[in-house]
Amino acid sequence: MKNFNNFTDDELIDFLLNELPHGSGVNGDWSLIFTDNQLQCFNTYDAMDEWGGYCHCYDFYAAFQRDDLSLLFVQFDCEVDPSTICACGDGLGDYLDDLFAEWTYSIFRMIKKG
Repeated sequence: MKNFNNFTDDELIDFLLNELPHGSGVNGDWSLIFTDNQLQCFNTYDAMDEWGGYCHCYDFYAAFQRDDLSLLFVQFDCEVDPSTICACGDGLGDYLDDLFAEWTYSIFRMIKKG
């Protein structure tokens, strides 16, 4: 696995801002914070209703290990009351978990190819 310790924080931020997923509900406006050996990436998912209009926004963040960008977890930034989530939020946690697992794998493949 690629070791990202030889990247400065600024280099890693620039790399990630170009590579983090966006589209399909995930905004392109990422905020990144380093804490100890973690990188936390904050964003918002804009959900759409069955008519194609935006109806809800869900804040979330993904945490990665700083040295190798392995995914630690994806979590909603705030506590979400399940009774207030309409159908647009069903399965959102699973979707984000899958999205970032796939993204992490694609980053490793890209780096391995050089």
